[in-house]
Order: sequence, then C-alpha cells, then structure tokens
Amino acid sequence: MQILHRGIFMPAFDRILQLARMEEMDCEFVEVTAHEGARPTHAVWQGRVYHRGGAVVQDGERYEDFETATGYGTGPGLCGWNCRHNFYPFYPGVSVRNYTDERLAGLDARDIPYGGGLYTRYEIAQMRRALERRVRKYKRRYLAETAAGVDASQSAAKLKAARQQLSAFLAETGERLDGARAEVPGFGQREAKQADAAASALQSAQNNATLKEISLGYKEITIQSIQRIQPFACETLDAAGSRALANAHKKLLLEARKVPLGIEKARCYGLDMQPVSGYFTGEQEGGVHIPNFSTPHIAIHNHPSGMTFSPEDILGFACRNSMRMLTIVGNDGSVYALEKTAATDSVLFKKDSLALHDAIKEPSLTSQSKINLVSNFLEEIAQYGVNYYAERD
Repeated sequence: MQILHRGIFMPAFDRILQLARMEEMDCEFVEVTAHEGARPTHAVWQGRVYHRGGAVVQDGERYEDFETATGYGTGPGLCGWNCRHNFYPFYPGVSVRNYTDERLAGLDARDIPYGGGLYTRYEIAQMRRALERRVRKYKRRYLAETAAGVDASQSAAKLKAARQQLSAFLAETGERLDGARAEVPGFGQREAKQADAAASALQSAQNNATLKEISLGYKEITIQSIQRIQPFACETLDAAGSRALANAHKKLLLEARKVPLGIEKARCYGLDMQPVSGYFTGEQEGGVHIPNFSTPHIAIHNHPSGMTFSPEDILGFACRNSMRMLTIVGNDGSVYALEKTAATDSVLFKKDSLALHDAIKEPSLTSQSKINLVSNFLEEIAQYGVNYYAERD
C-alpha cells in the first residue's frame, strides 16, 4: 500500500516542489518537454516556452499562459492522464530551447509508410494499440470458452489471425513488439500452443473441406501417378537437386499410401536435399502441420485432392523466412511449388497472404469463388518476387 501511495502522489509532489523552487528563484517561465507520438491535443503545446501567470510579450516575443495553453492541473492536460511530458525552468535571453520549431515539426511529421500511405508516429501508435487490443480480446474469449468447456476453435483462429496481423504491422512499420501490451493473465505459453494447435486444426479442416467439395473426393495413389512425377527446373536447386526432389516426391506418395486416404504426409529437406526431419502425418480430414526450422530448408507435402496451394499453405510459407521452397505433390502425381528468390519482398508477401487468408473466410463466398481467389493470387505471385511452378497433365 505504501508503494502504491508513493507511485500515485510522488510525481505530483515533485512538481509542486519544483514550482515552489521556481517561485524562490523568481523564475516565471517554463519549457515543456516533447516526444514522438504525442497525442494531437498535446502535440500543439509540447516543446514550447510558456509564462506562469498570464500571457506576456518580452523582447518582442509572445509567451502564452502556462496553465491556459497546456491545461496543466487538469486530467487531459500536461502531467495529467497518461501524460509523459514534464516542464523545467526557463530564463529568456539566458536559456536555450531544447526543442526548436524545426525539431518539433519533425516529431509530428507524417513520414511513416504503411499500407501505401504515410502516417504520424501517433497514428501508427494508435493502429498498433488497436491490434494489441484485438489480440487481448481473443485471448480472453479463448480462456473463457475453454473454462466453460465449449468449443474454442473459432476464437483460437481469430486470435491467430490477430497475432499475425500484429506481426505483419510491426514488420512493415519497424515497430518493436511490446509483449506486455498483448498479455492477458492466465494466458501463457501452454495456452498459446493449445490455441495455435486448435486454430491450425480448424483451418486445415476448412481448407480440406473446400478442396474435397470441388474435387468430388480424394484421388487414389497409383503406380502410374507416382511414375508421372518428373523433375522441374528451379532457382533453389541444380539439376541433381531437382532430380532428388522428384525422388522425394515419389517417396512421399509411397509413404502416403500407408495411411488412410485423405490424410496428408510431409517431410523437410535441407537445400542439399538431405532430410532434416522424418515424415509428419496429418489428422483425418485435416492438413499436416510442418514445424518451422531455423535453417534454410525445403518442405514437401501431399494433397490427396491433387489441387494446388491452400490459403493456409501460402500464409505459412510467407511467414516462415527460412523456408525457401514449399511443394505439393498430388495423389494424382501433379506437382506444385512456391519458391522464394533474392528479389522476394517478404513484408508485402506476408501482408497480402494474410489478406487472402482472411478474405477466404467470408461466409458469402462460394467454394468456386474461393478457388478463384487462390488461383488469381498464384497467377500474380511473381510481383512479390516469388516463383510458382505447376507441373501437371
């Protein structure tokens, strides 16, 4: 209780003492501090010099009244609610301003690019806090639904999307993550892993349901479909590596024949096409989870429908910087691949991949419309510096 009392009253007490000392020194002027990202109502008076006791003109320069101009002593004013500003004694003709007009203009400049526009530091901070509030909202909802024993997968999916949106925003604007602003009591690492797993399972089921509806069922893996797989030229691998990749695709289908139809298999390789993992197996009617590796690698997985990349595939590839290539081998022998290059614009690729991932969830879209959205995205994916390969009959 003593600490709380001090935390609330000591800053105000210090300012009272400071004003008393100024009275003793016969100092009538104060300079207010300034900082980036000040709220607009504070930005208009920060960094300037004021006179205590009414506006005056001295040596040809006008000084506004301290309390009237800054709102000092009120909640929304200087040193009020959540205000980080302070003030110090100033002697005209002796003291030198810390904040020139040019420097103040720079603090409030609209010079931070985001989403094709330019914003001030304050506007960017407000956008960031809105995204942080969204993360907290779905963390609380997930915890509440889990505690009530109801299905929390929808909240988990929304939480995952909110966290991805925040990450993309931070990457584009250069902001740093302040984990404390997105924290919720009771939501730790264990809950985060459980929520992420629930979101991935839900999205995989939704993607596979769409694929299955359009393809009218999964395709059987046959000797003919395995023999149909051929090498293709790409930037990541030389000719020998491409042949090794084709053989890896064939082995993957042989592994997929060992599990019930509709279950996906996956494996990861280094850029030398040496395995860096064993085979991963998905769940019934769901996709397969591919772990993230810190070293550059190639991930391969099969699609029982024989169709191309899902929005989740694309987003997962975009968000994994160390994943150089992601491939699909269809049960029918078709092969698709996404490949990052030296020209890849990772920030824009992640942003638009997330937008596609969100757009596909629109309830009013038909299954064919969803397929068209993905197809159009893949047709234009070269604009991000990403190569798309489609090897099929």
